Amino acid sequence: MVSLTIGTKRGWIRILEAVIAILLLSGVLIYVTVKNQVNVQSEELAKTVSDLENTILESIASSSSLRNATLNENYTALEEFVSSNLVDPDFNKGYSFNYSLGICDVQVSVCPPTAPFSESSITTTSSVFVEERIISSTLQNYNPKILRLYLWTS
Repeated sequence: MVSLTIGTKRGWIRILEAVIAILLLSGVLIYVTVKNQVNVQSEELAKTVSDLENTILESIASSSSLRNATLNENYTALEEFVSSNLVDPDFNKGYSFNYSLGICDVQVSVCPPTAPFSESSITTTSSVFVEERIISSTLQNYNPKILRLYLWTS
């Protein structure tokens, strides 16, 4: 009778070990799958933002009026152009963005945004994406500027 109870205890211990192994393996698989999905979504957002920023900055650089607005630090004209592009569904691919611009001289290493990031529009989990472009001067005025575009999802 004693040997029957010892055999039964060994069986329960093996079943318990198998259940624990299955739970551990399932937990690891779920963790890896979820982490991979989050990375794919962040990479997609980063690519979308990079393409959007490069398109906007390239358009500004190729337009003489927007290039002059940058060189004269006319934020109003630039902000109108940027905001009109950010609401275009062909450009934003379904995301909603907030933005800020920064214009500074080429010799300056720090180029802060014109408007500080408001607490209501950016959170601790938001990622701020920054692209910059040197806007060269015109034939009449040699004073190149750096134009920085700060974008984040709202």
